[in-house]
Amino acid sequence: MSDNTKNLFTSDLFRIEDFECKKNSSTHFGNQICNEYEINFIRSGCFSLQIRKRHFDIYSERILLGNAGIEYAIEQAESTASQTTVLKIEKEFLDDIKSYYRKGTNCTADLFGKDENAVFPFPVIKTSPLLACTHHLILSSLNNKTRKEFRLQTEVLLCNLIEDIFKSLYSNLPPEPDKTGLNKRHIETIELSKIFIEKNFSREISLSEIAASSFLSPFYFNRIFKKYTNLSPYSYLIQFRLKYASLLLRNTNLSVTEICYRSGFNNFSHFVSTFTKFFNTSPRFFRKSHTPLQNKK
Repeated sequence: MSDNTKNLFTSDLFRIEDFECKKNSSTHFGNQICNEYEINFIRSGCFSLQIRKRHFDIYSERILLGNAGIEYAIEQAESTASQTTVLKIEKEFLDDIKSYYRKGTNCTADLFGKDENAVFPFPVIKTSPLLACTHHLILSSLNNKTRKEFRLQTEVLLCNLIEDIFKSLYSNLPPEPDKTGLNKRHIETIELSKIFIEKNFSREISLSEIAASSFLSPFYFNRIFKKYTNLSPYSYLIQFRLKYASLLLRNTNLSVTEICYRSGFNNFSHFVSTFTKFFNTSPRFFRKSHTPLQNKK
């Protein structure tokens, strides 16, 4: 057996690794203690999991949820190779989401009872089209690391993924916030975060930074911002950059390339495609159509 682990992404909240195991015979990994909280997307391969005297089969249609401090034994099936996307999550982030979803709710299946180490109540869940799609989008985002917004985009996608997993684990979820009940604190939260984004739009910023500017944890900030603006923080950042670029196209003689970089993009082709999709016209045609007549002479 040989295995290879490759780090794909690291931030204050998450770490993503690509794990590949190649082998020629059945391998028993023995009893182990999970050291971190993990979400494992099995892309290929087949495993047997033993945990608290329960046996589970894990294959490409399953997601393995790991609780730090919990003992388990795992065995990979004979003559198979496996590929897994491993998402490791900071405990502080999970504490927030656990308290939101677990309080006053009924879990679909709780194997760990009142074990304080168990954030995830069940070790294996079946994937869904939504979870598979989000996983695909995350891997696609990681292929665009040269873009300044890739970190924020990836963190927002990871937040959405973890929320969707918790929604599948718990029933009788608390009601969604009523937009008509937007209180003063939420207004201040949104405004502070918008000010931070608008002051720092030209550089790479993270979800943790934006949340800290409004004095909230990343989980609660991400939820509030989406509920009351209908945009994720990533989408708001992109729209602000695009609108800033449109002002420069209207009111300056800067080249389109220079406007691309001044607006916070560091990939010209990505800027052009994103701008064209948002405004339904390319930057050059946008400039021509919005240039005052006296300047066209």
